[in-house]
Amino acid sequence: MRQAIRGYVDAIAERCAADGSLPGVASDMEAVAALLGSSDELRSVVADTGVPLVSRRTLLEELFAGKVAAAAMAMLRFVLESERGPEVPADVDWVAQHLGALSQRMEPAESSPLGFKAAEERVLGYATALLETVHGDAELGEVEDELFRYRRIVGASEDLLGAMTNQDLPPQVRGALVADLLGAKTTPATVALAAYPVAVGRPRDYEALLDVLVERVAAEANRRVADVRSAVELDERQKADLGAALSKVLGRSVDVRVEVDGSLIGGFVATVGDTVVDASVRRQLDILKERLAAPELNITTGERH
Repeated sequence: MRQAIRGYVDAIAERCAADGSLPGVASDMEAVAALLGSSDELRSVVADTGVPLVSRRTLLEELFAGKVAAAAMAMLRFVLESERGPEVPADVDWVAQHLGALSQRMEPAESSPLGFKAAEERVLGYATALLETVHGDAELGEVEDELFRYRRIVGASEDLLGAMTNQDLPPQVRGALVADLLGAKTTPATVALAAYPVAVGRPRDYEALLDVLVERVAAEANRRVADVRSAVELDERQKADLGAALSKVLGRSVDVRVEVDGSLIGGFVATVGDTVVDASVRRQLDILKERLAAPELNITTGERH
């Protein structure tokens, strides 16, 4: 299983434990895992990478959206989008078992700290889930500013850095230190982000993992805006419809920012972070030209007898 999935599930589990919904969410995931385990046809489709991701996601949404908790649906989508197809059923089963154990207050056994690359993947998964609860540019900007300032404080204080990178201090002690420093001064999201690397990474990697999180929070603003080049001016209704369509394709909510570009002839090109959706007439014409381009034919003529 990818470490990103474990980090994502950690954040969801923390949120559900805090609001009391963990037992219900665990039950929902157990029901999803049971259905996948009992239906060869459904399991085959979900695991088939030959089926487009958007089609597999739509299938699961039609089956489970509105029937299981939103948190369960979010984890199911994330597993589907993050994992290799054949591994999805096993991952869903693991998530169900893990949440079931947590809901019964059966804490998982302590594991050794992860190496840097694995810890980086884990904290990025955690950040993805946590940032889904941060709404609006103002709140996101606040988290970004707080985390950046905390990172600078850690780097500038020899005593604090020494404590956070001290391998003889248990993770619980270092995590409590983060909570004491930030708890009354920052948003809960900032505290959670700053403390999570303590639980999963090696002490010596704490600074580097903070840098990863600072960059991830900064990138989130770009992920939430779709820069759209449209062949024609769009009214507010068309912008809303386009935003809803892009959100469905990308699996997350996006805001639309439109610029008119007549060279597209028709349609649009949307850029969301590193993702580009090209639905322009210009692109379709280019594809058509490529398909119509035929190789040279060597024709031999001769007398017919």
